[in-house]
Amino acid sequence: MHFQCSNGSQVNIHVQRRSKGIQCSLDIHTDSDMENKIDTFDEPDTDTNDDIEDECSMIRESDDSSYKSESDSMDSSFNSDTSEKSSEQASTSLMSERKFIVFEQQLLSLFLTCHYCHGPAKGRVTNTIGTLIIITQECHLCSKSYTWSSQPYIGDMPAVMHHMCIPVIHLSTFMTHQRVLLTPTINKVWKTHQDRVFGELQSLHQPIAIAGDGRCDSPGHSAMFGVYSVLEVNLGKVLDIELVQSNEVNSSYHMEKEGLARAISKLQSHGVEVGTIITDQHVQIHKWVRENMTH
Repeated sequence: MHFQCSNGSQVNIHVQRRSKGIQCSLDIHTDSDMENKIDTFDEPDTDTNDDIEDECSMIRESDDSSYKSESDSMDSSFNSDTSEKSSEQASTSLMSERKFIVFEQQLLSLFLTCHYCHGPAKGRVTNTIGTLIIITQECHLCSKSYTWSSQPYIGDMPAVMHHMCIPVIHLSTFMTHQRVLLTPTINKVWKTHQDRVFGELQSLHQPIAIAGDGRCDSPGHSAMFGVYSVLEVNLGKVLDIELVQSNEVNSSYHMEKEGLARAISKLQSHGVEVGTIITDQHVQIHKWVRENMTH
């Protein structure tokens, strides 16, 4: 395209395509006596001008759309990388931050002054999630409330235990405590309870009525363990719980009968006479009762 000025500057405009935007070559020639000339221009060809404008508009739209899509993808990738880096930095900060164990009353004493007007206020524990504690403070003067949590959140979950870098005992230590302390204590309490109940039943000087049933660790005939429980009907107290392993009998089907036999044997060894047995319709148990409880 060529614009020629009769009395003024001459401009040569050559329109070329580029990947982003429009590239133009401008050659400007100015006459030395420019201020003495009159600024009048010849009218350009209308059809040529319209064709150029249409072509420039098409180039501009195509280049803008491609540039926009590439720019959006770059911005999305940049935002994703930035969010990942900030998340990693926040996680590192939580791991390295110091943590403390504090008593509830000592913590509530920090909420006796309003967070807004500094008037007298009172805080109370409104929720606990694991090691997270949420305290709500209510002011008596400004009637505003303030909620405080003891831990930051990672997403929708509070940062607890592993995320807070709180050391806990190892699995082997837990199992040792269970074997040395917990299990012996439970057995001692249970034996004390049994001896007391057996003493009450002996003082009755009459046969008792018991109800018993068994339960296995899995349904069907492939169970490994079975538990048989015996309850005294009139007192409503559990008398005995027998654990039977399937390899102690012919098969898992025989564990319920073995559990009842052990429970009856223990009751008789403590001088407790059984007069009535309530159980389900187990064929082996019916046969065992008929052969061993004939009185």
